[in-house]
Amino acid sequence: MKFGSLFAGIGGLDLGLEASGMECAWQVERDDYCRQVLEKHWPRVRRFGDIEECGAHNLDPVELICGGFPCQPVSQAGARTGTDDERWLWPQFHRIICELRPRWVVAENVAGLLSANAGGAMGEVLGDLAASGYDAVWDIFPAGGPGGVGAPHRRERVFILAHASSKGDVADTEGKRRQRGQTGFSGINSQYGERLSGRDCAGDVPHPGSEGLQGCGTEHELREFEEEEQIGRGSRWAVEPSVGRVAYGVPARVDRLRCIGNAVVPQVARQIGELIINVQDIQGRVADN
Repeated sequence: MKFGSLFAGIGGLDLGLEASGMECAWQVERDDYCRQVLEKHWPRVRRFGDIEECGAHNLDPVELICGGFPCQPVSQAGARTGTDDERWLWPQFHRIICELRPRWVVAENVAGLLSANAGGAMGEVLGDLAASGYDAVWDIFPAGGPGGVGAPHRRERVFILAHASSKGDVADTEGKRRQRGQTGFSGINSQYGERLSGRDCAGDVPHPGSEGLQGCGTEHELREFEEEEQIGRGSRWAVEPSVGRVAYGVPARVDRLRCIGNAVVPQVARQIGELIINVQDIQGRVADN
């Protein structure tokens, strides 16, 4: 299965998906330092800079498009202007999905996406996918702790997994801000399938602090979780590993730390990739019968 990578960064998603058995066809990343890293590790893969200059005219068709669109508009560490922020680039991601029509979409962002714009940011993502004919499921995956991949830090990230609906394009104006049903995943039984279960919370805020399947918490519970995260950024560094912030003499140290901060843990992406390949195999066997 070939995939294209938007907002590729230093290739965390790409590395994980390749480890699951996929092949990277192209990458889109405008940061110069990140592009140097990508060039080193993917020397034969086509690369592009500004996403606004990319589309069906220069990107090859692929079966899957992945990307961690910029988190600054929704991150707890920023002003959280969300969809009003000029760095809110989900519309560009969505435009390329509509132009290339891949079978699969994997989108990633920080947990703050769920509460930005009082849920409106996440609603726009799911609504756009639904209106374009994609069934979507989502969950928060941690890098460490229960349900994680063994990392020494939590690093919880939202992953949205979408599959082209068998019904084709959908113009669902009433459901624009709601998640569609999970038609593309019905009957799938795997170790990841249950974790990838989004749900309509009927106005409640998805609670990033819950365990297992994503629960629906109140605004108060979400604030408590955010306060806990802020404490973690203090002297204890509870939510991320020590990465040598005060080390001197390390080449491009600021660029490296920025890349680490924005990167996706490849082992998490590998789990997503393995799930997709398992679903593809099941669909193929069903079609053959």
